[in-house]
Amino acid sequence: MGEIILMQGKKNSIQQRVKFLTGLLLNPKFYKIISDALGDPSKLDMTLGTLCYFTLFVSAIVKILPQLSIKLKKLRIQLFLIINKLINIINEKTQNFFKINKVNIKYLKTEISENEINTEKNYNSKIYSVLKGFSGYLTDIRIFNRGFSIPSCIADILESKSLLKEKDYLNFISTWCISLYQPFETIAFLFDHNWLFPDRETNNCNWWYAVSTRFWFAWVIAEFSQLSYKLLITKNGKNIKKSEFIGFIEHLATLPLCVHWSLENGCLDDLNVGLFGTIAGGLSTLDMWNGIWKTINRECI
Repeated sequence: MGEIILMQGKKNSIQQRVKFLTGLLLNPKFYKIISDALGDPSKLDMTLGTLCYFTLFVSAIVKILPQLSIKLKKLRIQLFLIINKLINIINEKTQNFFKINKVNIKYLKTEISENEINTEKNYNSKIYSVLKGFSGYLTDIRIFNRGFSIPSCIADILESKSLLKEKDYLNFISTWCISLYQPFETIAFLFDHNWLFPDRETNNCNWWYAVSTRFWFAWVIAEFSQLSYKLLITKNGKNIKKSEFIGFIEHLATLPLCVHWSLENGCLDDLNVGLFGTIAGGLSTLDMWNGIWKTINRECI
């Protein structure tokens, strides 16, 4: 009787979820809210950035899974060998008064076959290529979209004169750095895709990317310095807002990326770039979409 009631409860739960999703997907307000969010260039860039870095992070994990699997299997064999040695010692000391049976490791040694390793590597290599390619595609979309913000960057540079009059030198430097970063990144993008001087002998896009990132690096340091001073000195670590805490963590995670991208050949592997990149934008993205979901619940349900 209890099982029947439980099954009916699960059935009702599934029906309610289907009804909820159907009502949501047929509600035009749902799509308008999503459209408004993705129509905001900063929110779109934030979302694409998180997807880009997270996909890169997953692709890096997929790539190392076969090697990691082999290492774990070998570690397990070594662990059982150590256990067997300890069992031998115990049996000898107690003169088999209470005999402990050894762990059978024969099957463990034969489970790592070359055929299995190669099959797993080939399968993971395909998944890795797809995910890495998708991450690169998202990167191109982000850089292309950000190129349209150059007029806004020029306006910010022209308006920054007022910061000098107010002797706000740190914000003046910050404004110039983030405003110069965008045009240089766009030039790098054009070189990267052979859209600018396609007949040149060498592809120097990495140099332009590195230069653009150095402006970004300076902006991050300026922003991080101001935020750190506010949170640690002015507020003394108390009454910190959620947005300020997220900003502090994200700027901290951005610093290794700044170092990596400001070097022509980089210094981090895909795993670390994906990890730091996901942290650097993921917290704000989750917070943003959490707010959007609350709006959907409020207006569509």
